[in-house]
Amino acid sequence: MAKIRMLSLFSGIGAPEKAIKNLGFDLEVVNYCEIDKFASTSYQAVHNEDESLNLKDVSEVEGHNLSNIDLLFHGSPCQSFSMVGKGEGGNKGSGTKSSLMWETVRIVKECLPQIVIWENVKGVLSKNHKHNFDSYIDELSALGYNSTYKVISPQDIGEAQSRQRVFVVSMLNGEFEFPNNFTESFKPLKTYLEDETDEKYILNDKLIKTFVSGSPSFIGRMRVQDPEGGAGCLVAKGGKAARTNNYLLSNLQHYNGFDLGYNQITEMQDRGYKIRALTPLEYWRLQGFDDVDFYNAREALANKYKKGDITKTDAQLYKQAGNSINVKVLESFLESLLNEYLTNDKKGEI
Repeated sequence: MAKIRMLSLFSGIGAPEKAIKNLGFDLEVVNYCEIDKFASTSYQAVHNEDESLNLKDVSEVEGHNLSNIDLLFHGSPCQSFSMVGKGEGGNKGSGTKSSLMWETVRIVKECLPQIVIWENVKGVLSKNHKHNFDSYIDELSALGYNSTYKVISPQDIGEAQSRQRVFVVSMLNGEFEFPNNFTESFKPLKTYLEDETDEKYILNDKLIKTFVSGSPSFIGRMRVQDPEGGAGCLVAKGGKAARTNNYLLSNLQHYNGFDLGYNQITEMQDRGYKIRALTPLEYWRLQGFDDVDFYNAREALANKYKKGDITKTDAQLYKQAGNSINVKVLESFLESLLNEYLTNDKKGEI
């Protein structure tokens, strides 16, 4: 099988790389680009890549120095497009985090990869931001790319997370049609859970009050989930590991005969039920990573901190999973895309 040469921008922990390898393709990461040193540490641990491959600041990447790129993947920052963010948008030259998408366009112009894939939040299609989305498509079209896009959530393919994301595939030769692989089958949240969890993940009284008062950083998004159902979109703030948004009754037996509802936190307390956060490992599992990936990243991160501060390590692991792309969603269309690309021998046209 021909090797897929990939340039990875805004790489995070490398979900596309994980998906491509899971599918059995021969992948060569030409370079990756991740400015966050802790995400880069996890990327290296998960993918066994050397730090020398990291180009770090995307604005300093010189595409003219790169050649024969089959695939450029960029999950540019979404904060300024997100419906829960400040809505600054991503206008070219605005200096917002989401405006870094235009650095990708510059790099594409300079190295002309055969395939470009962009991932972002659904908010980029909203009335306030659609002009940036359309301009992106138009600029790539002017360079000869044919683009198609689709909004996909892990739930669409049977995974236990509600997380709608936009995926745009742009090809120099040909045009990609996303497969229709929606399924009504469902893998419930309980199948991703650890058998035993540390008591440190149980919420303290202060955080319980935050639930009840409705005034947390994640207002309206902190939920006690049903293990027979799914998780909400995984979110994690930097800083303390407890700033997550998906919770469970610590004792799963307490779900029996209990009519779970969003406003029943006080009743849970009255019954003496304890509430715990999903663990970092469960976050990584829900994003489609293997346990070995998680433990490799955790060990590498712990070595970054003095005395292996596990609280700070947990915080980074939550954050990295929350910022990642669901691996199974990527697998749902990358297999047909890359098979089509290799079968049509488009590599020979580079």
